[in-house]
Amino acid sequence: MNIENKSELINYLQVEHGIITKNTDKFSILRGGVSNKTILYEGQESSMVVKQALKKLRTESPWYSNPERLKVEADALDWLNSFLPDNTVPKRIFFDEKENILGMEAVPQPHNNLKELLLNGFKADDLIVKMGGLLGSIHTSGFKDDKAKDLFFDQIYFRNLRIEPYYEYSASQKPGLKEFFTDLIAGTLNNRHTVVHGDYSPKNILIKNNKLVLLDHEVMHYGDPAFDVGFALTHFLSKANHFNDPGLTRYASIFWSSYLTRLSPPDALFEERCVHHTLACMMARIYGRSPLEYLTATQRQRQSEITTKLMHEKLTTLPQLFKKFRENLTDHSI
Repeated sequence: MNIENKSELINYLQVEHGIITKNTDKFSILRGGVSNKTILYEGQESSMVVKQALKKLRTESPWYSNPERLKVEADALDWLNSFLPDNTVPKRIFFDEKENILGMEAVPQPHNNLKELLLNGFKADDLIVKMGGLLGSIHTSGFKDDKAKDLFFDQIYFRNLRIEPYYEYSASQKPGLKEFFTDLIAGTLNNRHTVVHGDYSPKNILIKNNKLVLLDHEVMHYGDPAFDVGFALTHFLSKANHFNDPGLTRYASIFWSSYLTRLSPPDALFEERCVHHTLACMMARIYGRSPLEYLTATQRQRQSEITTKLMHEKLTTLPQLFKKFRENLTDHSI
């Protein structure tokens, strides 16, 4: 079954499962993600997004993951919709566990993608406030939910979609940083506090009527929330590097401040782990299996030099990290 084949998908949705009643509606292939085939179906009565998980991800470096991971996203849609405001996360329409195909509500047009807004220079301070607060709300809810802990306890997809391609692979490319990554991996897998999204980035946030809509939940697991914080902060600091604009590091500060309004740190070393994950992800988005496509060779080199330097400074707070990154970016810009 290939959902990118229009006739196969129409037969699957209409004839085999009765999910749609006509075959004259619009089907569009959505690009951008590396882990799924994704189709937008726009019908006269309703619209939906259909996803089919790939075994071999669409990256230059070989990267594999079991397509059964899509069930995590199906469960995540239900869990997130149980406590977040309406329209913050699309609702599940169907999930085919045999074919690993998921259908969910489509976000109506017009809408914008937060990553594209940032790359186009849009002033996004208010949106970043909402983004930090939303992550804090998710982590807070996960602390309180034993059923969610059981549902997302398995970390297998976090290991093969994040730990191996981001941290282990980066360590193999930068042997001098192997100890940093090894220690961080061990600590990450041992610190299990709440539900972690695993893919919390501007790419996975749509803006509709000035509200956030969060997408792509297949890496959700029960683990260390510091990973989500570092994963998200990486994008703000990387874009400051991309635009050669130290002032854009303010997005990182805004995000962290907003996050803390919703969540009290789970332990005394939480913020330090956030620092380590930010630095690790900054390096992983250069040397890992999924590098940031918008960074030029010069920008990658600059980010590598600054991040390596900060890894050796043993920073313990995020404000320290933001300040040091901003200062070093300014020095490299002269």
